[in-house]
Formats: sequence, structure tokens, C-alpha cells
Amino acid sequence: LLVAAMLIAPFAGPAMNVAIATARGDLFLLKIGLIRYVAAIVVTVAVTAGLSLILSQELASNAMVESSKVASVSVLLPLIGGAAGALNLIQAERSSLVSGTAVGMLVAAALAPPAGTAGMAIALGLWPMALNCAYLLVLQLVGINLAAATVFRVYGLSQKNARHKRGKKWLFPVAIAITAAALVALLSYRSEEHT
Repeated sequence: LLVAAMLIAPFAGPAMNVAIATARGDLFLLKIGLIRYVAAIVVTVAVTAGLSLILSQELASNAMVESSKVASVSVLLPLIGGAAGALNLIQAERSSLVSGTAVGMLVAAALAPPAGTAGMAIALGLWPMALNCAYLLVLQLVGINLAAATVFRVYGLSQKNARHKRGKKWLFPVAIAITAAALVALLSYRSEEHT
């Protein structure tokens, strides 16, 4: 189920849309991207929970346990995935060292295992595991957005040079500040919990 979730998970598109909206200051695109994010996660959780019930899963697998663990380096995968996704979209296809498939897999590898594991944990009634997965999902989303939006902005994507003038100048600094604060809060919350 975890591998299937990674293969079909529709996470890369919404992730990059949210990052582009953050970099451009586009509230409309940000709202649509966030709705697609939440919908993708809810569908993944619901499908894996349903399949767990249909297949009469009774125990947590080793893959589930590993996917729900929060490591001190858990933030690295979304930061790398977000930066790679932004670089792939900015650079021309022939000059990009990062393929679109690799970006999709990086983002799916960051988001699909915790989402799939959350669904299976809910079906099994393993609420601490489901909460760990929810924490990981928020951490992944924040990390991807921070890295990708920053790369987009470094490469010159802003409300000034867009065809559609929907961008708000104030939104980028506000969104980046909120995203960075959320990332610091998530990391400090977890480090306090372990001490």
C-alpha cells in the first residue's frame, strides 16, 4: 500500500503550485493549491484506510512503523524535494539536471508514506502513529514550500514579471515568514518532546 501510494499520489503538482503562489504573492493560486494539497492527502488517507479495512489488516507492518518515525533529519527530504522541484520547473528541459520524474518521486517520497501510514494507522486504531504521521505531513508540506518558494524567488519569479497581475507584493514576505516560523516551531516542538 505504501508503494502504491507513492506511485499514484498527486502531491507534486499542488506542492509546486503552492510554492509558485508563495513566490508570486498570488492568493488565488495559493488557495487552490492548498485545497488540492488537502484533497490529495485526504484521498490518500481515506483510500489506504479503506484498503486496510477491506484487506483485513490486523497489525502494523515494519514499513508503517518506519514511515511514522520522526528522525532528526526528517526535514531534509522536503527541503531537497522542494528545491529540486523548483529547479526542474525553472530550468529548460535540456539543461535541467533534475528530471520531472525524479521531482515527482522526491515529493511523493516525502508525502505519500506518512499519508498512507496515517490511513492504515487510523484503520487499525493506532492513534499515536497517526498523530506522528500528521506531524510528518505538516513538516513535509512546510519544508517543501519554504525551499521551493525560495528557489523560485532567487530565480526571479515574482508578481512583477508575471503575465497575470494577481500577485500581492506583501504576500511573499508574509508567507515565507509564516512558513519559516511554522518549520522552526515544528522542529523545536519535536526536540522538546524528545528531551
